[in-house]
Amino acid sequence: MPKECIRVSVKNGMGILTLDSHDYNTLSSSVILELGSKFQTLEENSEVKIILVTGHPKPFFSAGADAKEILGMIRGGDGQAAKEAIKLLQEVYWRIDNSEKPTVAAINGYCLGGGLELALACDFRVASREALLGLPEVDLGIIPGLGGTQRLPRLIGLKNAARIALGGKKAITNAVLAKEFGLVDGVVEGDFIAGVKSFVADLLNGNAVRRTVINENETLDERLYLSDERIKALVAEKAESATRMVFRALNEGFKVSLKDGLEIERSLFLEQAFSPDGLEGITAFVEKRIPRFKTMQPVEAKPDPISENRNSTEDLSEEYAMLRQTLRKFGENEVRPKIEKMENEGNISPDIMAKIAELGLCGVPFSETYGGAGLGKTGQCIMAEELGRAHASLAVLVGASVGLAGGALALFGTEVQKQKYLRAIAEGKAIGAFALTEAEAGSDVANLSSTAEKRGDKWVINGTKQFISNGDIADIIIIFAKTDQYLGANGISAFIIEKGYSGLKTTKVEHKMGIRASRTTSMEFTDMAVSAGNMLGQLGQGFKIALNVLNYGRLSLAAGCLGASKRAFELAYAFASQRSQMGKKLLEFQLIQEALAIMRSHIFLMEQSVYNVAAMADRGEDIRLESAIVKLTASEMSEWDIRKALQIHGGLGYLDEYEISRMLRDSIINTIFEGTNEIQKLLIFKETFKNAGKI
Repeated sequence: MPKECIRVSVKNGMGILTLDSHDYNTLSSSVILELGSKFQTLEENSEVKIILVTGHPKPFFSAGADAKEILGMIRGGDGQAAKEAIKLLQEVYWRIDNSEKPTVAAINGYCLGGGLELALACDFRVASREALLGLPEVDLGIIPGLGGTQRLPRLIGLKNAARIALGGKKAITNAVLAKEFGLVDGVVEGDFIAGVKSFVADLLNGNAVRRTVINENETLDERLYLSDERIKALVAEKAESATRMVFRALNEGFKVSLKDGLEIERSLFLEQAFSPDGLEGITAFVEKRIPRFKTMQPVEAKPDPISENRNSTEDLSEEYAMLRQTLRKFGENEVRPKIEKMENEGNISPDIMAKIAELGLCGVPFSETYGGAGLGKTGQCIMAEELGRAHASLAVLVGASVGLAGGALALFGTEVQKQKYLRAIAEGKAIGAFALTEAEAGSDVANLSSTAEKRGDKWVINGTKQFISNGDIADIIIIFAKTDQYLGANGISAFIIEKGYSGLKTTKVEHKMGIRASRTTSMEFTDMAVSAGNMLGQLGQGFKIALNVLNYGRLSLAAGCLGASKRAFELAYAFASQRSQMGKKLLEFQLIQEALAIMRSHIFLMEQSVYNVAAMADRGEDIRLESAIVKLTASEMSEWDIRKALQIHGGLGYLDEYEISRMLRDSIINTIFEGTNEIQKLLIFKETFKNAGKI
């Protein structure tokens, strides 16, 4: 029997429909039809006074329609059959929209595309603070097909609706902002279930929900609207045919009844879906690549937030918030249960790396052109923070691959190199390593002894490397060697090598005090031939490449320290809340309170400095001074925080079975690698001296 994807329950007069199809609660046609059937059952149940629709698991209400099913419909080529199918699905939403019983969408997480259209069909919407809402269809070269372009403007007005429908992923909004312009009626802080029950109780008690009055005569002039710089930025790189179709659906549908508007949307949806851009967009999404639309809106500046009065202190952006939520769930559900096994075995489980690739996390900082997410250094810091919070060894593996190897390719690679090597790292198909350190060239990078000699059209490399993260598991390695023995730092060049090259050998895997699940190796190169086309950057540019990459690596390391401090604080606070001595909880002792207060202060200072420097980096500013500062301060603050958290645990914290014990061992390396803290102090003074002490 096919799996039931909609769970039904009746509690205290509430009929509850819970979407539970899989991780993303994708709305295939079978799921929507099942929803319609079970909704009808609740309508006919005299005990049910109000009907709720929600999602499971927690991070997802619904991520939207089934793209593979849409692609199959398009490739099937039967327009009439597709029309009948879409009409049938629209009728399910119409039944919900016109139910005699009040309906509430309890939005517990991502609410996108068809998921938002389902929520719009309900009378009321209440969302968790972490919820994210949007209509990303236009990014796929299509338009909403289940009422999004019709119900949305009738709820929040034509201009606000246009921003969401045209902006796609760029206009995904959080619950707080959504409430500001009337997309949701309530935002739940804390316990979501309790908040929803309270919202429902208010409705049943006759307490009215206040709604913004919209202008029913509002119109949109396409030419004038698209001349706005902010709107240009929203539609940049989208299929022009899709944006024009969205405009038609909004404008034409707003002038007629909702029922007639739905017919207009259905017709336009099918027209666009069967167009070349529609086919390309859906195909690209399913194949997880960037679409190549026939008609594309020009690239413009980044858009302003959707709300005109958005608070600039809010969390970065909706995309960053979604990234953080995804990473937090991944860390808690996928990584943490396997840490003990990975630590004992001395490596990161392949299924963890496969999941990272599946989630697209390896591409977070890189351009979409090379398979990335385009979230820059801020996104990379969010990733480093959340991985550092979950498991330091995993953070090291990803940091070396994405931040160092991938970062070097992104900064200095040719187009050919980026498409071949950076894309492989960004898509999680390859692991990278950064082979710089040698036995006599740690802090003194210019003292490399590895050499690269030009022979014909190849470079032949000889030498050894030490303390290379990912050394024995990397597919792509950035290696540094001297191409001119007489030029010192200016005689160092960088090369891209691949696993399996003749002459490449891993000679030792280190057994370490901490970060035991990360791989740290020595490497040897004997007459290893490398194509001239695999030189990274220009001849003699290796030292510059190394320093630039390490600037960003230090920033990511600081973000990982921030994540570790947050976890240490959580563990210490929880332990102090539960443990009693001398008739009192540890939390009641002033010295424990002092320690926790200092830890919390450190976290605030780290968070502010890390993301301020990340914003500088994303603006293209030089961060050599600032990255040294955040690496120095964050690594030392974090080590103090973790040491103090262990002290709060007392003797129990010294036991291996306690997480805080491992965290202390892991924290020590942060003051050593990516440039020791002593070197950071020298760099900070050097930059300060260059400015004659001026701040």
